[in-house]
Amino acid sequence: LSSFIGLLVFFKARLRKNSCIIFLIAYIISNLIYVDFTILTTALAGYGFDWTHRSMAFCRLRMYISFAFSTIPSYLLVMASWDRMCISSANIRIRSMANHRFSILSVLVICIFWSLFHIHAIFGADIIPLSSTRVTCNTRPGTMTTFVTYYTLIFDGFVPLVLMIIFGTRT
Repeated sequence: LSSFIGLLVFFKARLRKNSCIIFLIAYIISNLIYVDFTILTTALAGYGFDWTHRSMAFCRLRMYISFAFSTIPSYLLVMASWDRMCISSANIRIRSMANHRFSILSVLVICIFWSLFHIHAIFGADIIPLSSTRVTCNTRPGTMTTFVTYYTLIFDGFVPLVLMIIFGTRT
């Protein structure tokens, strides 16, 4: 509900003139995709419609969407704070980097980069038996799980936090 209200607020013509709003709108949309897809598949699983345990394709799609759309919003917020840092700079050259064209280009680059970076989820997801009657859709144990654990810790946790602190301090 808050995401839909946020979209209503940010789509007002007066606010759309601000380059930071582009990042916030993209943030809300990517968060909606992540939350709605995750909640929908989890809710359906509670009613016996868990396609991730029956279909390898759906298992891989769910893994890919959850990986990609858990990372994209963080970097969109980083870029929003970067935009605010640029707009508050005394240097006119840095201040000129906070514009609509650059914001839209940045959103596209972030979405394409992280979408391509997470292609490994399509190949690394598997339906893994937990017991004789239960299965789960997860990454394959071993190197893949180790890789996912470390890159998630670094790129989803540490890097966005450090960048937000740097840009916030500079602002």
